[in-house]
Amino acid sequence: KIRVLERITRRDVIFFTTQLSTIISSGVNLVDGFADIERQGSKRVLKRITADVRRDIENGLPLSSALERHPEAFDELYVNIVRAGEATGKVGRALDDLTAQLEWQDDLAARIREATTYPLIIVGLLSVLLVVLVGFTIPQFTRLYQNINAKLELPLATRIVQIGATSIASNWYVIVAVIGLACVWYQFRIQTPEGAIGMARTTLRIPVLGDAVGKIALSRFAHYFGTLHEAGLEVVPTLALMERVI
Repeated sequence: KIRVLERITRRDVIFFTTQLSTIISSGVNLVDGFADIERQGSKRVLKRITADVRRDIENGLPLSSALERHPEAFDELYVNIVRAGEATGKVGRALDDLTAQLEWQDDLAARIREATTYPLIIVGLLSVLLVVLVGFTIPQFTRLYQNINAKLELPLATRIVQIGATSIASNWYVIVAVIGLACVWYQFRIQTPEGAIGMARTTLRIPVLGDAVGKIALSRFAHYFGTLHEAGLEVVPTLALMERVI
């Protein structure tokens, strides 16, 4: 089993795929090639997986079947691209396509992180500020006004803010419970086909965000379809596979 701190990253899979592509393109024996990858690997979990794959190949398993036994590192899409390459005799080409696909995914993930980091920081800071204001600052000011002059007539907007903040501060556990129940309901909801489709449609209707999510999904579809087609997989099996991995 893979430990939490030793998880396989996309960069690890890119390194493995690049090395394997070089081995196959140069005509090196797979068993010897995997031994080289095992020696070059810097992460223990990658060394362990490489050694397992090497032993499976020594025992007569095809490359795709050996990789399939490690879904924590090689997903269904990866294995099927390799399997299609084996069927058409283009394993090297399939691995090159996989490397390009993984590099694109890594670049896309980096772009998404760059685009969302600043908004997430702002939302986080505003959330902390709101908690401090509602939970501590406003209730203290309310008590201060009452101690100074209980009959002091404050502006309507100020009174509304005070009442709202006091209510939230007094019933925070109810609010937390409601949010927790909503999260549980959401998790159960998206596990059903109808719920997942409904949530996806709702997300796509959100201004700006929905458009970005839709474009990312279409881009992934096009890249996956192109990679599988180049590997030699026919259209119907390709669509059946993409239905599971998209």
